[in-house]
Amino acid sequence: MNANQGTFHEDLRKEKRLASFLDEQYHKHLKNYRFAREKTLSKQHRGIDVVFTHRITHKSFLIDEKAQLDYLNEDLPTFAFELSYLKNRERKKGWLFDTYKKTQFYALITAIYTDVPNCFTSCKVTLVNRNLLLKHFISSF
Repeated sequence: MNANQGTFHEDLRKEKRLASFLDEQYHKHLKNYRFAREKTLSKQHRGIDVVFTHRITHKSFLIDEKAQLDYLNEDLPTFAFELSYLKNRERKKGWLFDTYKKTQFYALITAIYTDVPNCFTSCKVTLVNRNLLLKHFISSF
């Protein structure tokens, strides 16, 4: 295994631990919504990590969780949105502009604290409406 594979696998382990922590927090704090974590890779690739469903109206919201996992125990005042990236020397649309994505809201997860090794203890979650963000972004140019 090369260094990149080791980092990739460690990132996946962190994401899995964070998802478990978030599920505990969603269960504890979301009083008006049910949630379901998406297990299928095809839906995750479409930008759906979790679905929130209102308990009364039954309206569902497709959520893509984006976390600052490289900055544990720090509260950065910013968040990076992926506009584009290079793959095999070809520029691709980043997840923000990718029309294949079905994301309705981004859950921006910041200020992730891990006071105990391999155990998350707190974080901030900011929900951002993707369509409103894109409209604002486009109208600014």
